[in-house]
Formats: sequence, structure tokens, C-alpha cells
Amino acid sequence: MTNPPLFLRQGVPPAHLGTRIQSTIQQALDDQRLVGAVILVARDGELIHQQAAGFADRESARPMTLEAVFRLASVSKPIVSAAALALVAQGRLDLDAGIERWLPDFQPRLADGRSARITARQLLSHTAGLGYRFFEADAAGPYAWAGVSDGMDASGISLEENLRRLASVPLLYEPGTAWGYSLATDVLGALIARVHGTPLDEAVCQLVTGPLGMVDTGFVARDPQRVATAYVNDAPQPHRLADMAGGQMGWNQIAEGMALRQAVASTDAVSAIEQAETSRGNDGVPWVGGNNADGAGQSAIRVVGDVTRAGYNLVNGRGVSDSSAIATASCTTLSCQAWSSPQQAVEWATRVLGEQEQRTCEACTKTQTVPGVGLTPLIQEEYETKLTALQELINGSRTTSFDNLREAGSASLPITRGVVEALRDEPDQDVLARRLASEVALASVLEKALLLQRTLLTGKKEPNVAANSLAVEAVNQESDTLDREILNLKTELELRRTLANNSPMSIIQRHGARAAGSRGVYEGDPVPDRLDRLQRPPAGNNP
Repeated sequence: MTNPPLFLRQGVPPAHLGTRIQSTIQQALDDQRLVGAVILVARDGELIHQQAAGFADRESARPMTLEAVFRLASVSKPIVSAAALALVAQGRLDLDAGIERWLPDFQPRLADGRSARITARQLLSHTAGLGYRFFEADAAGPYAWAGVSDGMDASGISLEENLRRLASVPLLYEPGTAWGYSLATDVLGALIARVHGTPLDEAVCQLVTGPLGMVDTGFVARDPQRVATAYVNDAPQPHRLADMAGGQMGWNQIAEGMALRQAVASTDAVSAIEQAETSRGNDGVPWVGGNNADGAGQSAIRVVGDVTRAGYNLVNGRGVSDSSAIATASCTTLSCQAWSSPQQAVEWATRVLGEQEQRTCEACTKTQTVPGVGLTPLIQEEYETKLTALQELINGSRTTSFDNLREAGSASLPITRGVVEALRDEPDQDVLARRLASEVALASVLEKALLLQRTLLTGKKEPNVAANSLAVEAVNQESDTLDREILNLKTELELRRTLANNSPMSIIQRHGARAAGSRGVYEGDPVPDRLDRLQRPPAGNNP
């Protein structure tokens, strides 16, 4: 074990030690080698110095505090590994058993097509044949092609989906024959969750952080306001770690490449390179409509919003930058029926998918990400709107006009006057109206999701977007996310219809059968042969 520094072994007075630490940290801050830090020194279990220095977020000038929480990044690997070893100690996980026993869907093959056996021990030791996307030389590597996330791209895909993509990529080598820093711990996390029977965060809490009293250590911050922004070493000063997320390094390269191309046209190569380097992305990159964006004094690139706006306008035969609404009388497409203006389409898209705002200028916040909520909250909101409209039609507070009927229905599931009249006569009117409103809401949101899919596809073909590989990749990722949301909706709709045809439908059908059968049964005469007796002549009147 390495001996501590001499001044610590000799017992430097805490006051003197604190002065030296403060001086060292301040020098690092002045040299812009450090943005902020929290320092704690203990001797024999006794706290002798603690200090918060610099910024928790440089761009907003938020000061560092002793209560700040930091991202562990890859230091989460030993914590997850400790959880796996805890399961081994409990006899619930065999280090040398094939992981297909617990993860039957994760079976990547070798490059020659042969199957391979991966063990938990190989995942722990990074000898499972896996890799990392950021080790690939370019965006055309197998991990990039499969859309595998290395955790730095803020993609938002689930662990299960990422493992599905990872399993589609051939292993880099036969497990156990080499070593390579990799996504093995991600696979190990899925294995732990399956063995423990809980999500990974709960398993880690119960097996590691809970017993150790690490109350602020987890995959989700209990208080996001305490989280310090992560920075990475760079010159002339550290950059936000988010600058590398979402392909930010690539955006900067595109901006510098455009500056170099423009400089070469007017000067020699050496001067052009120097000029491009000094521009530091301030000139931006060509974007939707042909104008530069992303640079100093320019609008930011908002991939989802900008591509949606371009696609909406192209579908409706307008200029890509048009922001005006489309009058009802002029609307000839489904997209303008769903959203009367490009801004409405953008708001719907960014609420569902989120947004990544990119900037390349030197003094800008490089990347800002807003997560999307998906389609589920929109379905609930649409359900409440459709139910209100339907109930007002049924109780007569609204007339059954074309516009009112259209407001209560959807393009693929319209509400007609006949449906309203039938519901008015139904004894189970409320139950059936709610069920109908639920199906209409689901259909309405699904229609808009499909329209958004086509809008993104069209917007991706705008020349300036199509020429930007990072933008195309980002749109493809958002389109894949929307695909999965649509598939989930389709499954939910089919499941609802299946369930609706079970017990409730059987009860209604049996009731109908009994009612139909009862119409052919008549009450018998309590006096036998009454008709025959009436037809007989009276006694004693025989001729």
C-alpha cells in the first residue's frame, strides 16, 4: 500500500493543511483546469477539512456547495459489480454458469456466426467479447449502425432495448480469450435485475447502497437541484460532459469543417486552418432553409422541432420556414387537419419525443436536452376531451352537427348520429360511452403519431438536413422511439378489444340469448281440454 504524503504522516496541523488545500484548489480554478469541487479530508476517522469551491454549474454561475451530488459515471461499475457478488454470496448467482439461463434473449454470436457462451465472471472481468460505441472509428461502426447506446448520448432507450440492439452485433472476440473495456456491466445489470427479481436500482439499493447507508447514491438523484454539472478536461477550459453527448463533438467538427471550406476559398491552406480553428464553431452550420444556425448570434438547432416544422410545410406544399397557420378552407392534407399550424405540430412532437438543442459557438451551452413524455399522457388527456364531447352529445346539450360529431370522434373511428341515438337508448349508457371514448382517444393519438412519423420522414429529406449525417442519425433515433410507442399503442388497442370480448361480452350475449328464447314460450291453460269442452253440444240435446 502506498504511504501517505510526509506532511500527513507527520500530522500537519489542520489549519495549515486547510490553507495548502485551498491554495492548490484556487490555483486550479484560476488556471481553468477545474470548474468546481468538494474536498473532504479525514484523519483517523475525524473530519479535519471540508471545502466547496468553484461552480456546480459554470454557465449559470451556480456555486458549489457541500451538499452537491456528483455523477459517478463509470464508478457505478464497481457498485453494480458488488451487487452481483452479493448475489453470488447468497447462492443465487453462479459466476461460471451461462447467462442465457437468466437472459435467454441475450445471445450474441461471433463474427463467423457461431454461438458463444457468456458467463457472469466474464461480464465482471470485461472478457465477454463486447465493446463500446465510442471506441468505433466512425459513425458507420457496427455499434453505431445498430443504435447501441454507450450511456453518453442521452438517447433515453431502456436497458432491455439497448441489450436487444447489443445482441444483434457480432462479438469482437470469443468470450474468455481477450480483455476489452465494454458494456459488459450493462449486461450484468440486466442479469442482476432478473436474478433479484426487481429493477436494477432497487436491487443495488437492497444489496449495496442501503446496507452501507449511501442514501444519496443511486441511478436517479433524490434532489436534482443538488446535482453538479459534469465537465470534461479540454482546452482552453473544461467543456460540459453534455457537449459530447448527442454527437456534440461531431457538430463542432461540422462547424469547423464549414469554416475551413469557406476560408480555403479566400486564402492559403495554412491560414485557412488557423482561421477555422479560431472560429471555434461560432459560424455555425447550414440548417433548414439554407441559413446557418448553431453559431454565435444564431438560432440553436432543435432537431425534432426544426425537422418537424420542415416536414409539415413540405407535406402541405409550403416553404420549409413558413410559420403561418393553414386556414380550414385551404387544408387538403391530414396533417393540417390534425395541426392547423407548424407550431402546433412542433409542440406535439417535442412533447412526445423531447428535444435536443445543439449549439457550436464557443461561449454557448453546447447541448440542452428536454425529455419527452411519450404518448400515454396524451391518451389520457384526449380521453377526457372525447368523453366530455360524447356525453354532451348524448344528453343533448350539444347538437349532433357535423363539427360536434367530428370533435367527439377521430378520422379512423368517427361518431355518427346513429351511434349517439343508440347510446341514448342504452341502459348501460355511461359504461359504454366511457369505453367508446377510450377507444376514440387511443385511435386519435395513434393517428397523430403516424402523421408525425411521416412528417419526420419528409423533413429528413430537406436538403440541408439530408446533408448532415448527425441530424439524419438523430432523426432516425427519434423515429425509432416513435415506432416503439406506436407499437405499444397498437398492442394496447388489440388487448383492450380482446378483453372487452371476454366476460362482459359473454354476459351480454347470454342475456340476449335468454331474451330471444323467451319470446317463443307461452303460458299454458290451467283448465285441461277447455277448447274441446266448449265445442261439445250440451247433454240431453242429442237427436
